[in-house]
Amino acid sequence: MWLKGATDEYLQEKTVGIDRGVAIPVQVGDKSFDFTGKQKKSTIRSERYIKRLQRKLARQNKGSNCRNKTKNRISKYHAKCANIRKDLLATKLNKKQDLTNQFLVKGGLCSSHSRYTNRNVS
Repeated sequence: MWLKGATDEYLQEKTVGIDRGVAIPVQVGDKSFDFTGKQKKSTIRSERYIKRLQRKLARQNKGSNCRNKTKNRISKYHAKCANIRKDLLATKLNKKQDLTNQFLVKGGLCSSHSRYTNRNVS
């Protein structure tokens, strides 16, 4: 691998940490990236629809076909919101010219009780 011969100073200079959060979707070093207006609107609309479907699901009979359809709809909209969050990370960081020659390190939670302690380094 071509990084084996790199010095510590070179790696420290070229490494940037990525942190995904709740209030700020993506923080890269000292820069933060937010959703576009269309993504925010779609996420808010999907979350509102999920709430309505969950209320509907609570009133339906367990084991009914209609309940299964509602559960499938809820899972589709949860997946839609997750894809918007994943898309933000991929598109925003790939289009930034100032991050092209830097190594990106995804940060995770560092608590001992977390299942996200070991993240992949890309």
